[in-house]
Amino acid sequence: MGGGARFQPYEIAVIDDNVMSLNLFVARPKIKFTPKYPNNRDNLNIFLKFLPPYVKIIFCIGSSIQRLEKADIFLYIEIREELRKNLLFTREKTSRNYADLCAVSSVPILPYEYKIIIDLSKSKII
Repeated sequence: MGGGARFQPYEIAVIDDNVMSLNLFVARPKIKFTPKYPNNRDNLNIFLKFLPPYVKIIFCIGSSIQRLEKADIFLYIEIREELRKNLLFTREKTSRNYADLCAVSSVPILPYEYKIIIDLSKSKII
């Protein structure tokens, strides 16, 4: 058994593309906030007032990462660019969304305390 802490789903908030999702037992609210200045590093402070006190982890993905100054733990998933684009194409509803996401670098620059790399570059995920 690992010696790490165990977290329940309700103790984790996810922020993806300026939308925070919480798993609050029965309800799963989503809080959206689009900043006036998207390149401003505000550390997603606007979401803090909506966090219940028992949330211990904030998992940030997507374009929201550009708003952070640093991360305690930086989780990087290595994936072949061709596979990344295929997954994006399958997920996105419009070609504009797909084009915008393809234009974003898949290697964000963010200072971190610890880095975890998950290598899916040899996977055959479809």
